[in-house]
Amino acid sequence: MLLGLDQSPSDQEAARAQLKSAMDGLNAAAAKAKDAKVRDAMLALADDYRQILDAVAAGQPAPTGLDDKLGKDANRIDELCTIGGATD
Repeated sequence: MLLGLDQSPSDQEAARAQLKSAMDGLNAAAAKAKDAKVRDAMLALADDYRQILDAVAAGQPAPTGLDDKLGKDANRIDELCTIGGATD
């Protein structure tokens, strides 16, 4: 689980703040991106984080399949933002 509902309130708050900060950074990077693929990848990962935050705020687990999507979206950013970048 990415952000456990069984964590202490202070741990949950710290995790929420970190996710919010990462989401803000991804959105800022997307706004500056010159390549549409990079922009879309940043926005996709930011949306994954938003879904986690929304679920926690509602007292629910993250949507089914979000763990896998989060990994794929993060890997896509890695591919696009390394020297040489993705070829597709």
